[in-house]
Amino acid sequence: MQNINQVIIEGNISCDPLLRYTSDEKSVTNFNIYVDSKYKNRNYKSPQDKMYLKKTNKVPVVAWAGKAEYIVNNYQKGDKVRLVGHLRTKDIQLDSGKRITTFEVVAKNLSLISRSS
Repeated sequence: MQNINQVIIEGNISCDPLLRYTSDEKSVTNFNIYVDSKYKNRNYKSPQDKMYLKKTNKVPVVAWAGKAEYIVNNYQKGDKVRLVGHLRTKDIQLDSGKRITTFEVVAKNLSLISRSS
């Protein structure tokens, strides 16, 4: 039985995606998608207080090869998109010697919901 590793998010592209190339000439782009989340205000006591507060999460995304080239040519900062992909973790060693684990979403499909103004 295979494990499921699928991520689906909707949000806004944080910056114009830029195309770059790896040392072995693979095209790649990295960008972030901003996703808003609401949470209940623990200090809510009266109608003057906001019952729900908003937090914006920054989700790092990577796209490779033809997908990267398509994204760079067709999407821009502020576009609202739906992203389907899978989660990947990376271990990074800092200059201090400490190791940390980060994550990114590897894009499989990106669909435009609305164009930025």
